[in-house]
Amino acid sequence: MKLKVLGIRHCDSSKLKFTWKSMTTFYSLIIVLVGIGLCCHYFIAIIIKENGNPMDSLRRNFFILLPTLSIVISIRVARSWPTLIYQFERIERKMYTLSIKSHLPFKLKIYILLSILIYLSILTYFYVSVVSLIKTCDALNPHMATVYGLQVVHLIKLNIELPGVTWYAMSLAAICIVFPTIIIQVEGILIILISITTQYFKQFNKKLELVKFRKTSSYFWRNMRESYNELSHLVITLDQHLCILVFLVVSFSFGNTFFVLYMFLTYPDSKYVLFLLCIVLGKMGFFLVIMASVNYESKQMLSVLYSVPNNSYNIEVERFIRQVHFQKVAISGCRLFNIDREFVVTVFESIITYTLIAFQFGIVSDLKGRNNPSDLCIEVKKVFNDTLKS
Repeated sequence: MKLKVLGIRHCDSSKLKFTWKSMTTFYSLIIVLVGIGLCCHYFIAIIIKENGNPMDSLRRNFFILLPTLSIVISIRVARSWPTLIYQFERIERKMYTLSIKSHLPFKLKIYILLSILIYLSILTYFYVSVVSLIKTCDALNPHMATVYGLQVVHLIKLNIELPGVTWYAMSLAAICIVFPTIIIQVEGILIILISITTQYFKQFNKKLELVKFRKTSSYFWRNMRESYNELSHLVITLDQHLCILVFLVVSFSFGNTFFVLYMFLTYPDSKYVLFLLCIVLGKMGFFLVIMASVNYESKQMLSVLYSVPNNSYNIEVERFIRQVHFQKVAISGCRLFNIDREFVVTVFESIITYTLIAFQFGIVSDLKGRNNPSDLCIEVKKVFNDTLKS
């Protein structure tokens, strides 16, 4: 099987190597340095209360710090990428020896999923760029301008008094537009790897479904149990390399939900905030359900194991049942929590409960009109006009 990773074509994935001498690594390091500088600036702004409202600086710091950490961890994952590809290659060969063939070859799956990821990333980047560029238009919703324009406006305000550095402010603003797409790309990589792993479990379960209620030998169940060990080891390897990224993505989703709920207290247009909350929760729910699918599929073979006839029941079947019961096959967040369906239900139950409590006590209705986002839009126009004149 030939893989194409960064232009390298080899049958042996062990020949894949990570190199620091590439434009992608150089660009990532620049983004990391810019992110660290911006986080330091916003942290100082919180201490000296430069912006008057420390929640704004905290929100900016949050939306830059986590993507910056994600880039650092992604570089670490890129260094161990040959190991991950080797594990997938080994599982693919194991599936082939068991006569379990997928509908699409592994290489084609990677191409299709990466193409979808790149398309969504380009679409998101284009959307954020367009909104940031046209946010001064009168036809634009002021709440949209508030949400998407804070980073660019603050950078321009930071550098507008310094002569001859407008290009510097604009370049920093262009780099900051990249930050909203970083977490999306990291989520896409995680979804691709976990989806392929889940597909392996589904193929394994289909193989077992063919022998349900049939007489089988102990040799067959020993091979099945060893194959299950291989799949479990693949999940453990993925968790070892990706658990920090999963933790950062989940933390970013929770923080994003918190700040959207906080917008209920400061924005008069609750319909827009409710729509934004639905988008955030839907995106987080999709990611968590994909992550939890590994644990769900790893338990589906129990129905087949319980249906083994008496004349085929042996020690290998018993060991297989114990292993499926007591071995936790799931993706975790830095081993602080395991993502399964129970975890997903608990998270959404808590979010919906506190959202309904906020509406029940009438917090939104009491605080409507306290902050007017139209004032910020006027400030946005003024800052951009002064910048263009200078």
